[in-house]
Amino acid sequence: MKTKWFISTSLVLALFATVVKGLTIDGTASPGEYPAGQPLAVQVLGSNASAQNPTNGDLFASSGSQLDAAYGVISNGTLYLLISGNMQSDSNAPVKYDKLSIFIDTGAPGQNTLANNNFDVDQPSAIRRMSAGGDPNNCPTCPGLTFDTGFNAAYWIGLSYGFNPGQSPSNSTLYVNYATLPAGGGGFGNFSGSVLPGQTNTALANGIQAAMNNVNTSGVDTNLCSTNAASAAQSIAAATVKTGVELAISLNDLGGPNIAGPVRVTAFLSTNDYSQIYDQLLAPGTVSGCVDSFAYGDPLTNNFSTLPGTHNFTVPIFGCNYTISPFNALYDNTGGAGSFSVGVLSSGGGCSWTATSSVPWIVITSGSSGTSGGTVTYTVAANTGAPVRAGTITVTGTGPTGIDVFTITESGVALGVITVDGTADPTYGCPVAVQNLGTGFGNATNGAANAALGGSELDAAYGIIQNNVLFLTLAGNLENNGNKLMIFFMTGPGGQNTLTNINPKVNGGILNVMGTYANGSHSNAPGLTFDAGFAPNYWMEANGTGGTNGYSFFLDYAQLWPGGCCDSNGFATNGYFVGYNHATNGVMLLDTGGKNPFNIQATVNNSNTNGVDGGPGGGVGCFTNSIANGGSGLESSNAALVRTGVELGIPLAALGSPTGTIAICAFIDSGDGTYMSNQILGPLGSNDTTYCQANLGTVTNTASINLNNFPGVHYFVVGPEMRIKSIQVVTNRTVLVSYQTEANTNLTYQLQRTTGQLSTNSVWSNIGGLVFGNGGIITGTDPAGGTNKPDGFYRVRQTPLCQ
Repeated sequence: MKTKWFISTSLVLALFATVVKGLTIDGTASPGEYPAGQPLAVQVLGSNASAQNPTNGDLFASSGSQLDAAYGVISNGTLYLLISGNMQSDSNAPVKYDKLSIFIDTGAPGQNTLANNNFDVDQPSAIRRMSAGGDPNNCPTCPGLTFDTGFNAAYWIGLSYGFNPGQSPSNSTLYVNYATLPAGGGGFGNFSGSVLPGQTNTALANGIQAAMNNVNTSGVDTNLCSTNAASAAQSIAAATVKTGVELAISLNDLGGPNIAGPVRVTAFLSTNDYSQIYDQLLAPGTVSGCVDSFAYGDPLTNNFSTLPGTHNFTVPIFGCNYTISPFNALYDNTGGAGSFSVGVLSSGGGCSWTATSSVPWIVITSGSSGTSGGTVTYTVAANTGAPVRAGTITVTGTGPTGIDVFTITESGVALGVITVDGTADPTYGCPVAVQNLGTGFGNATNGAANAALGGSELDAAYGIIQNNVLFLTLAGNLENNGNKLMIFFMTGPGGQNTLTNINPKVNGGILNVMGTYANGSHSNAPGLTFDAGFAPNYWMEANGTGGTNGYSFFLDYAQLWPGGCCDSNGFATNGYFVGYNHATNGVMLLDTGGKNPFNIQATVNNSNTNGVDGGPGGGVGCFTNSIANGGSGLESSNAALVRTGVELGIPLAALGSPTGTIAICAFIDSGDGTYMSNQILGPLGSNDTTYCQANLGTVTNTASINLNNFPGVHYFVVGPEMRIKSIQVVTNRTVLVSYQTEANTNLTYQLQRTTGQLSTNSVWSNIGGLVFGNGGIITGTDPAGGTNKPDGFYRVRQTPLCQ
């Protein structure tokens, strides 16, 4: 049997449920956002003493918990909710963490009584604690939380809020969880993410946006039944409160085309362990028993249908709301057929839609239009070219916001080729590290490929090894003021976890300035210390100077001791200035001039104006960028989109010819190497504003920094190169193919086989399904390889699958 292998690469676009712009998710029911500005449910009961009454008016730390009113609307394919009131997190009870539970009935099959086998989510367990038998030690036969008759909860959004002992109230955080509640139990749940008070339009997982505003001091009083301290009805004060928890939830994450409507909601506050429900329930029912106790008791025994009133509210529908499911599909180069569902939710019908293809190789075969929900089927033609390609089917409906997009990505047939031009080609796939923090070294906004005026930043890192070359793109900007991009490579044992002061004297000895330094203004510095387990062997440094018409880009290289050592002055010798060139349209291959024995390629494209914001705190906060300037609200959201910056093609021989994983730490430093910025990849993993400054807190001298003292993991890994390791015939038909995977867990692998004479028209068959790599060796089994098939060929397709 002849065997042969090669690799094809393709890009899978990351697609998420889109929350259409309409309302600002800021924790406030602003004028014009909700129909007529009227609440859908209003509190009539005073907040009991266990929940307390908020009186401090602090955005971050509320001294009590209460639910005053509910506002909501379904528009633009999104459920918008504002539950006004407060969630406690004051210094008197820093770990109180009251819980807000929001149950949603979409008209789909759900649970009137919470089942005993729902997915476990939140700590301590939320749904299971409130479900049948949720307290096996004290009440194993308790029936579980039961809703109003006819209310069948299909989804749950759980929220908690607070800060931990020893922290400032400004560290208060809103945590969001999500779970599905299908009839019969089971389902799915996870932690969607967190948001700080004051952040707006913060996108989380599961198609959710969230915001928190805790300033309310109005609303209901404590422990009063029908009147408050001003002798007015509790409902009068409650109806004036328009700040609290605000959510935007994509209908695609609430059942999508399966939503039957109407959409109804039950919301209530409970203790941290979900063992008691406060009297703060929306809709609250009638005034009944305002006493200093838990009005509704343990959810295990609570049955809302036996209590006075109706304990849910209906959310009105505005216009035509369109949903599709799924959002995308992936095909290999042979193409195929598929379908997706279209759903329509409206208040009065009359919502027609049409589906159109954007490219000729995607053909709609049925379901090109409809007046209610339906199915669109299509075919994808074979891709005989090399590049990956993407096309869309757009569903357009009546009304200004009736649109949704289904994306199809199809692989090419040949090995992706990387060009070192300052842009991360699709072959790289997904970033292996993404920035969290706004840059303290300024934000470049001029958009010139050959000079970044006013700022340096590191947004994301892309890396892959092909044909014994490490291709690396550090996306962002490198200001033309001599700021240094420092890149350290760990390729094997024997490196320096703490930099010494006898490394090669390249570029004025800047490596030794960062090392154990015994002279000058930073005498007796211990030396830059990396994360435990990271001890680099090699170093490269890039910088740029000059204006847009006279910009020059420089690259230096050194092997860290122990390497080649030493000259007569005791310094290691394997280091040199690699070369330079002048930028031309952002494409810059080094003029080696004989200084580049390994033929390293490098270039820069400084055109980025997206990515993280500039200034202390990244513009408006540690983890947020400027919405007003087109940002998404999360520094990491925009950073992950940047694919231009410094790009290198480094033959592995320049790094000691490693065969395993390469670990890399990259950061921006001052021109003299004494002032490290907060732009590090892997990034600082913290929401502590200490690290959202122009340097790493109070430590400014690079030679005095110990990265072990800062949150996060400050390096990322690339490689080893994917390659087939062995092909073994174990029976007359079974063939085992073992192949090395890269450490980037966003890469998937597909084993394929063809027979006969190999050509560009060979038809490849998938063997098994897609599997994720983790840097180890995977063995694929072909049970029908057969030894009687002449000229059998195997290949492994490596495909990015971005999260």
